[in-house]
Amino acid sequence: MLIKKRRKDRNRKKISKPRGCDMFENWNERIKRMTVMDIGLVKFTAFFFAIIIVKFFPQLLKINYAVLIVLVIAGGARPLYKFWIKK
Repeated sequence: MLIKKRRKDRNRKKISKPRGCDMFENWNERIKRMTVMDIGLVKFTAFFFAIIIVKFFPQLLKINYAVLIVLVIAGGARPLYKFWIKK
């Protein structure tokens, strides 16, 4: 009985994943290897990258603060939800 079931499972067609799924699974596996220190260094690097961008385009500093607040809320909503609310 068990052998017949295994043969049936082998003969089933595999469901193909969308093309990008393998890439995101690979990224998730790589991120799991990062420590808190590594993630902190990534944040630090992103901060200085933002400073370089602002140095190249100083007109970005003239953006209305309400727009910046909306961007911060929109960018942080999902990570905040996944970390604190979702179980």
